[in-house]
Amino acid sequence: MKKSLPIIITIIALLASLGQSTQAQDFAQECERRAQSETANVRGDDPAWFFMKRELKQLALGKFWEKDWSKVAANKADPTEHLLMFHDLLKAKGVRLIMVPIPAKAAIYPDKLAAKFKPGSATAVKAYYDTLRAKGLEVLDVEPVLNKYRAESGGEGEHKLYCEQDSHFAPLTAEIIASLVKKAVADDAWYQAQSKDEFKRSAKESLSIRGDQVGEFSPTPEEEVLTLTYAGKEVGGKIEAVAAYKNSPVLLLGDSHTMVFTDGAQADMHCKSAGLQDQLQYELGFALDRVSNKGSGIMQARKSLVLMRVRNEPGFWDKKKLVIWVFSAREFTQSSDKMRKLPIEVPRK
Repeated sequence: MKKSLPIIITIIALLASLGQSTQAQDFAQECERRAQSETANVRGDDPAWFFMKRELKQLALGKFWEKDWSKVAANKADPTEHLLMFHDLLKAKGVRLIMVPIPAKAAIYPDKLAAKFKPGSATAVKAYYDTLRAKGLEVLDVEPVLNKYRAESGGEGEHKLYCEQDSHFAPLTAEIIASLVKKAVADDAWYQAQSKDEFKRSAKESLSIRGDQVGEFSPTPEEEVLTLTYAGKEVGGKIEAVAAYKNSPVLLLGDSHTMVFTDGAQADMHCKSAGLQDQLQYELGFALDRVSNKGSGIMQARKSLVLMRVRNEPGFWDKKKLVIWVFSAREFTQSSDKMRKLPIEVPRK
């Protein structure tokens, strides 16, 4: 019996693996079916939840990195060499890059899209990230962290990780990512030598929003309620936002995930002082520099960085120690931007 035990364990593990594989395939097919919608967003089986069709298209591809990019990518291009090139150029300048792809909402909440699926049904992107890591790129894979948190907390109410109505993560996820980044850099010599300031967080508060995914649907859903904590400087008993600082050693670069809950309602970003920039500043202890783009984080944000900032600020990279690069994981296959080799410096006009 003792000799047969390892064989039994192996068989059980194999069956479990096959079950997970079948579930992932079934979920990919479900995403493909739902992505046939004529609307830009899709209402889930849980009617309070809405999902971006482009995210479902990527989830429908399963292991997209094993397929022909010219057939699966909207721009027919493999982004891998461009991701690695950005890392290599920064490394040559002595700047560390941490890439933070934001998982699709349905990857964390597949049951809200289709009730027959359980959390963890989506194909994990870890294998693709491992290929990038093997070539030197540092990837902060938050998908397993979020899945674990949801399994332990339920992921509802004050533990909600994504907005039901909006295309962005919920404020709690910004806090989780900020804590992971702090852990990743805490032992760096430059960080330990960096002067720190006192940032504070508020107690948990509620915020009602109408997200950017519900405009196509009638009747318009009731406002969604989010739980958040504000982060910044305490002034008169209230937490106030701390603006980005151009000379900071840390640059936050990316798409609208770097803007939401930071840039305020006037910019259609719901509020100030509760987004990723604010939570990173709280965790790290100093203000960050930031370059953001509402569209693409892979291409457009980097273009803005080079053309609007680096070209106009001599010695830009001399001040930087770390770039935190944040963008939606759907951009791997669903970006319409033409992939071009971008330098990190260009001559001044």
